Amino acid sequence: MCYGLYFKFVSIHLFRNGNDRIARLLMNLALIEAGYPVVNVFPDEKSRNKYIDVLANRRLENAPEIFENLTGEYTEKALKNRIKILELNKHNIEQARKEINL
Repeated sequence: MCYGLYFKFVSIHLFRNGNDRIARLLMNLALIEAGYPVVNVFPDEKSRNKYIDVLANRRLENAPEIFENLTGEYTEKALKNRIKILELNKHNIEQARKEINL
């Protein structure tokens, strides 16, 4: 669902610049509403180039799974980061309890 929303919006070309940003915001809204984390396109040049290539290939080959796979990779990374944060939080709480003898 969110992928279709993304491509429908980005193909409108209402704006000279910004369609992609707004499309990503709409896609993330759909992801959040479905219980998934926000998907970020990482700002480094390699990640950005991969993202642009995937978009171009998705359009040329009319193969939504190309973009879905990339988004899946971003989602997996976001979820793994959340798990690490929760593990660190759990560790910090346990450490604080030990330090104050709870």
